[in-house]
Formats: sequence, structure tokens, C-alpha cells
Amino acid sequence: AVLIALALCGILVYVLNGQSYLDNDETSIKEVSRALSTPTPTYANGGPNVIYIQHESLSGSILLNTMKGKTSAPFFHYHMANDPDFYVFEHHRTGSGNTIDAMPSLMTGCLPYTEKGIKYAHAKGRSIGYEFAKNGYSTASFSSRTMDEDLITGRYRMLYDILAGGMDKVEEATRNKKLKLDNAQGSSDGQMLPLFEDWLAGLAQQEGEENPTGEGVVKKPFYAQFYNFNQHYPYLDMSSKKMKRSESLGDKYYSSLRATDEFLKSLFGILSRTGQLENTIIVGSGDHGEDPFKRRYARLHVLNSHILHAAAYVYYPSHLMTDEGMGERLRWNTQQMTYTLDMYPTIRSILHKGPASADYQKHQLSNPGTAAAEGCITGIDLTSVDIPEDRVALAMNLASSSLLKVRQKPLTLWAIITKDAALYHRTARTKEVQLGQGHYNDYVLNFGKCTRDQRSLCLAQLDQSDEHWKDYFRRAVVSLRHGSGFMADAITYGKSVAFFVNVIGGERAMEETANAIAIEHSMEGVEKLIADIEQSMTMAMEQEAGDHIIDLAVENAVVIAPPTESTVAAPPLKGIQLPAHPSSEGEGVGTTNFIQSTKKKMRWWENDPSCNNVLIFMPDLSANPTIESQLTTYVLATMVATFMNLSMVILDAPPDFDGFVASSQFGCSKWGKHAKRKAMPPGLSRIVKPPDWLSSKCTVPCQKSHTYSYWNDLRQSNADGIPETVCTNEKGEQSNVFVLGGGETRDYFEKLFKYSTLQRPSTAASDWALRLGANPQ
Repeated sequence: AVLIALALCGILVYVLNGQSYLDNDETSIKEVSRALSTPTPTYANGGPNVIYIQHESLSGSILLNTMKGKTSAPFFHYHMANDPDFYVFEHHRTGSGNTIDAMPSLMTGCLPYTEKGIKYAHAKGRSIGYEFAKNGYSTASFSSRTMDEDLITGRYRMLYDILAGGMDKVEEATRNKKLKLDNAQGSSDGQMLPLFEDWLAGLAQQEGEENPTGEGVVKKPFYAQFYNFNQHYPYLDMSSKKMKRSESLGDKYYSSLRATDEFLKSLFGILSRTGQLENTIIVGSGDHGEDPFKRRYARLHVLNSHILHAAAYVYYPSHLMTDEGMGERLRWNTQQMTYTLDMYPTIRSILHKGPASADYQKHQLSNPGTAAAEGCITGIDLTSVDIPEDRVALAMNLASSSLLKVRQKPLTLWAIITKDAALYHRTARTKEVQLGQGHYNDYVLNFGKCTRDQRSLCLAQLDQSDEHWKDYFRRAVVSLRHGSGFMADAITYGKSVAFFVNVIGGERAMEETANAIAIEHSMEGVEKLIADIEQSMTMAMEQEAGDHIIDLAVENAVVIAPPTESTVAAPPLKGIQLPAHPSSEGEGVGTTNFIQSTKKKMRWWENDPSCNNVLIFMPDLSANPTIESQLTTYVLATMVATFMNLSMVILDAPPDFDGFVASSQFGCSKWGKHAKRKAMPPGLSRIVKPPDWLSSKCTVPCQKSHTYSYWNDLRQSNADGIPETVCTNEKGEQSNVFVLGGGETRDYFEKLFKYSTLQRPSTAASDWALRLGANPQ
């Protein structure tokens, strides 16, 4: 029946080294699956099947960036370009070039940064396989790396439990004498595939015996892991041409890459034939990269761009995804920097139906804080997190260096890694001349285009006079410490990061860089606010009269009222330019991006519904030179209010107030010579409406007893701080009221508030962040 189906589909099959391969590289995985699969089973415990492949020494830069790498893996690259369910992470980075550090990172989710972390990662029962077994999966491990004495009791003993632990079945050369060794300590990866297919058949048979009416379909989900060893030196040379070892390392690596590609093609074919492809998620990652062109086992002695760039991919059928945005999120993440440590939480999220589940959250490594308490750096779930473009990762060889003999020490290989470059430090007894590295030096490593040339070192020693790279990596450290929150303070202020901070100028330089970034981000936020208002005012011009309000992209931070019968909308704002940096007059904004943070919209006003603590903001009566001044001041006032934990309301001057210098405090419009100018909005509140989370739904307090003139006189009465008074509001309660005008807001912000928000650590700033929607972690 299988042969007939293959013939009908026009698919040829051939056998090589005991494995079957689909002959046409451009045959879609989906086409194969539809032709050969059985109906999708319903899993009793939710499924789906999961296959996790750990590729020893699979370099992403060689596979993705070199021409020979692309031609050596046609199946992989075809589906990378054409299959919407196949995701290749093009900027994947490893935490170490040594398997002793890197494999436990993939299997336990922990890259140790302390001795406690080493004990955690090497403890029995940490491997992901145990968790699948505990959750009712059938489990099997297929290891091309022989589980010899070195793996059981020797130098690599920490790998044994992560490969064999929690498994119903283990296949490797010492257990199965039919397996032959093809490259040093390993078998051909392809030898594992017939064993995998036999295992699936056994599961189907067992299911059929237990449920004769189920047509033999496997209904209990399975977890299978493959430790593929062919990319490990001396690689798997599939060519018949014999070459000298000194000339063949790179060529043999590409030859082995062809074997890896054929392994994947055959694996998908097996899943198709057995009806499991559409019910299976596949996750694959190199434990680290490799550089076979310059030195044998280079990664044990140095780091470079080929070694730090591992390959990674996910096959995730869209109908198995648990939320609508998952596919888009995964696709976004393929273009961001991912981390070998991301594989473990991603697989756990698949198992537990997302990171919000109680089973996921109770794990020690479920968040950066608890992971750091165990001495571990960990990663993030790629299916639930949109990775920021400025993500930063760390590499270190703590576990492997702790096992070195005295004559081999010291060997420190540390790096701060971004998507485009890495700052790398090497301390070692010996130089590596072929790789351009000395005893004790700091280097900049470049990723991307540089790695297309296998001869290039993609490396330059850091010049202490080079402010470009020093500023670049200071900004990377700021992102690491204050950005995504993927790592805890114990790590980002720890020994290795502190070392690099000293290399790039010290903590004082870091503080200056952090302040500069804060100012840049704030200006970006104000520019976004201006752009949103321009867009919305243009929209308002085009709307017919109505009662609705147009929400802006800043999610209710600002709203625009459309024209009514009695009003005419203002014309769109043109040519608004914000300064590129703070001016000497104090126009600059020196705090983090407020506009973006308001998206959190934390409903903290519910804790104080009585409106007893209020900031009244009184806009300037003249916007000089443009509306830019009004909007900038409004943003500053909102930051002051949220920092002081005050509800904020806007108090505009009444239309007949004689303080106006024009019919509108926004100045004269292009309609200035026409009667329509009288219909211009007289107050900022006609353009800007404080959202509920900011105003606490309060109105201006004490309106019966306190006029606009009273508040206007009060705001000018204290040059040293914010004027304050107590009045009895409409509910008969005492209200503490603070008052700020536009000019006072700028002055107060520059004199005190800007510096208060930038102090770290700061309880006040932390509370402020929480009010803006940050989570405690």
C-alpha cells in the first residue's frame, strides 16, 4: 500500500546507510504529509508529539551564510524558504563552545554562572525528558554519540542522565551491537532512523492491542530526542575521495552537513508515512557552532563568530498552535537574536500549553529571578515572547573550566553577545595564532556578512581609544540591565558583566550612557505622540460630525474630538520638529519612554477612588512657538503625577479669561484672517484627554469654592516646589491638591524630577514603574 501511494504521488525513495530519503528536495513537507498520513488522532492528554534534536557542533553561520553550507543542505533551505510551518532562527547564539556547558543548557535550561548553578545543571533528574515521562508521554532517546565509560563515569558524565534519564527506551552503540561507529565516538545519525521507525511501529502495535477498534493509530503522545553527533570532529565524511586530514576538515564538515540534511529529510518522511507529521512539533538546535576551517577543536580553546552562532529551527504545524499570534511571533523571532537557552522553556511551554499554566510556573527556572537563585542563566519561551531587537546574551565556560587540569588553567572564555557583534574576553596559557588570539585580550567579533568567507577571522582586538565599540557595548549592557528583564540583577551586575563594564569605561561611563539613552527614548516617545496627534487630527478633519472619539495608537493616552455643529476641527499639524537633544532652556525630556510604558495601563486608580490626592495641570495660555511646547509639557506633567502617585486632571482657562494673548492658546491658524478662527479649540482638554488610569476618573476638585483665578494665582506662588493646598471637595472630603502650570512643570522637571527618576537603585522609581504597569520581576 505504501509503494502504491508513493508511485501515485510520483515520489522516489532510495536507501542510503540504512535510511530512506525522499528523492525530490523540493517536495513540500505538506504534500508528502497529505499523501501519506492517516487521520489526525485525538490525544487523551492533549498531545502533541514532540521531537527534540540536539545537533553537536552545528554552526548556524556555516549552514546559513556560506554558499557551500546552503548547497549542502537543500532540503533544509527549501523548507526554510517555502514552508510556513518551518521556522529557522537566523541569529541563534550559544552560551558556550564547550559541550560540557552547552548540552546541559539545551537539556536543563541552565547555563551556570556560580558553583551552585553547576550542581543544579549536573544533578540527576533535571533533563526535559523526565518532565515528559511524568506527564504521560511515551519517551525514547536516540544517541549517535556512544554512551561509553567517558560518558557514564568520565569527563562527560554529566551528559549521561540528560541523554538517558526519563526514557522508556534508549538506543546507542553499547546497547545495540548492530550499530557501527562511523566517526570516532559516534554512529551515523542516519542509523537511528530505522530504530525510531521501529519504535513508532511498536507504539502503534501496543495501542492496537490495547484498543483494537482504534485502527492502530498512536493515541498516546510521544517524546523522542536525538543527540546527533555527525557534525562533531572528525565529522562524517560521506565522500569517496580521500584527502589529507589537514586539507579535509572543512570539506568533511560540509560533507557531514549533507548527512544532517538527509537525516532531516528522512525523519520527515518517516513521520509522513506513519501519519504523525501533522501531529508532531520538532525542535532542533546546535549545542554550539564550530569552526573547522582554522583549527581542530577550536571551540575548546577560543570563541569566535562561527562557534557562537549555532543553528536552530522549529517545525510547528499551525493547527497545533494554542493562540492566534504564535505563528507571527515565531516568525518575528526568527529575525531576532535567540539563545540556546531558549530551547528548554520553549519545549516546556509546548508541553504545558503555554507559560501561564501552573505546571510551567512552578519550575525553578520559570523566571529569571528564581533561575538566578539556583545559580543559572536561563532563556525565554520563543512561542510567547516577542524578542526585542536589542536583546543581549552572555557566554561563559564556568562548568567546563572547573574540570580543567592544573596545567590547562586558566581558561576564561566570556562574551557579551548582541545580534550583530560580541565583546569577547580570552584568558589562556597559550596563544591561538591561527585564530588571531592571544593570552589575555578583549576582542570584537562580528556576525552576519563577515562569516560568509570561511577564511575571515571576523575579529578585531578592542582598541581602548575606539569610542564607537565601547559606546556600542555600553548600550548593550544598559539593555541587559534595564531592558527586557530576561536576566536577573544578580547576573547583570555579577562578576562577568562587571568585568566587561570596566573594559568599556567603568560604571561612571555606564551611568552617562544610561542617561543619554533615557533622553533619546523620551524624545522618541514625544515624537511618537506628536505623530499620533497629527494623524488623528487629519482623521478628525475627514470624519463627519459625531459623538465618538478617535483613540490614538498610544492606547487612550491622548484622544481627539471630531468636529461638531458648533466647532470646526483644527487643520493637521505640519512641520513639527522636536530638538534632537535637550536645549539649554530645559526643553529636553530626561526619563524612560513614558509613552510606550503607558500601554500597560495598570488600573492602580482603583486603590484610591476618592480623588483625595490630585495634581491640577494648567496648560500655558500661549504655545510658543508651536503646539509642540504644549504637548511636551503635558507629557512631563504626566510623568511628575505618576511619579508622585497623584491623579492628574487638566484645568483650562475659561473662554472669556482675559489672560489669552490670542483667541486660542495654540496661536493663530492658517485661518487667522477668517471668522472660523473663533471656532478653534480654546483649551488643551479639547485635544488631550487624560486616560482613566491617569486621572482616576477625577474632576477638578473644589470647583464651587475655588475658581480658575484662585488656582492660577496659587501655581505662581512657590518658585521652590509644587504649590499645594487642602480644600473640601464636593463629597465633603479633604483633598490634597498640587498645582502646576506649563512653565513650572518644565522648571520642576529639570531641577528635581529628571534626576529622581534616573537614580538606581531607587524604591521611588521602582514604585513608579509598577504604577506604569511593570511586573515585579
